[in-house]
Amino acid sequence: KVTHAFITNNEGEVLAKTAKCSVTAQDINSILFSLFSSYRGMVKITVFSDVYTCFKHDEHSLVGRASTDIFVARRGQQSIVVGFCDALTPGSCVKEVQEISELLNKRGL
Repeated sequence: KVTHAFITNNEGEVLAKTAKCSVTAQDINSILFSLFSSYRGMVKITVFSDVYTCFKHDEHSLVGRASTDIFVARRGQQSIVVGFCDALTPGSCVKEVQEISELLNKRGL
């Protein structure tokens, strides 16, 4: 169910992205700050000009919802995987992002 995605290293450098994904440094910094924060409550961040209400799914994952999209960000050893899906049909977005992150972890990324 992931419609577009990107992968960064822990410093925020984009390693890979889908064709639909025009990610900015500000978008990446918003996600990284929230993902690495020890704060456990809900936060609002802006990504792709949309305001997402986010919460920590677990210690490695952040889930955000805007009016039309959901994103899942998961941190691995050396990389961050961020996937977006339609809010009406989120399906297995969390699982897909988690699986990609685990595969990268197995390869040391």
